[in-house]
Amino acid sequence: MSKISKSDFEERFGNLPKELRTKSQGKVYRNICVKGGKVCGIKESGNSFNISISSLYEAYENDDYYSTSALANNYNIGRNGAPAKAILDFVLDYNDSFVRTSTKKNHPQSDIINGGVEECKSRKDSDEAYVIDLCDEVLKTKASRQHRFPFLLGDGANPTRLPVDAYYKELNLVVEYYELQHTESVSFFDKPEKMTVSGVPRGEQRKIYDQRRREVLPKHDISLVIFNYTDFLYDSSKNKRLIRNHANDIKIVREKLEKYLKNCKSDA
Repeated sequence: MSKISKSDFEERFGNLPKELRTKSQGKVYRNICVKGGKVCGIKESGNSFNISISSLYEAYENDDYYSTSALANNYNIGRNGAPAKAILDFVLDYNDSFVRTSTKKNHPQSDIINGGVEECKSRKDSDEAYVIDLCDEVLKTKASRQHRFPFLLGDGANPTRLPVDAYYKELNLVVEYYELQHTESVSFFDKPEKMTVSGVPRGEQRKIYDQRRREVLPKHDISLVIFNYTDFLYDSSKNKRLIRNHANDIKIVREKLEKYLKNCKSDA
């Protein structure tokens, strides 16, 4: 199978969780984040690690995870529990090699494409997380967030599994939240000057992948409910972030999910 491009490889770092545990030795790496093109985190020993994405790509290109000179100073050669190996296994979707212990995204993909973020930013305060929290409350169950199905794939010679915002397995239901960039052109997110593995700019690729979710999920008997920022009150002066009012917002969510409520757990 042909190798993925460096740009596609770098884009995959937008989905790193904050914590990884390897299955081979059960080693845990915490506080994972990306800064200035490097992946940083903490080992079980308490020591930090700092690995450049460029050197990780070199290891991938050479099929040489353990002795590539670019990585030699970042981990102990020959140890399966090395953070570099765990990170590569995750990015390349070798799912038998790690356990995702946190489903939250660590940072938006756009920050990676821009060369990294200065600080690790959690998405727990994002509008997406807020809306999914409301769905959890209405449906009385916790979603699998940023869930990936083996049949929902991106483009390219070595396609990655596309994430969905929330998956409720017992309801065969996926919930997606569309922020501003899903319906309008936003240069910060769209990167019109940069081609993706799909052969189009990121804004066009997002439309292609959104449509793919809408087409593929029903074929596997999985319902899809999409919430748009326009379903709620929003602030036009702040990139159309939601004006949160729990009482009103929970009503909106409940109305849209009404058909699934009969299958939910009853109140205690």
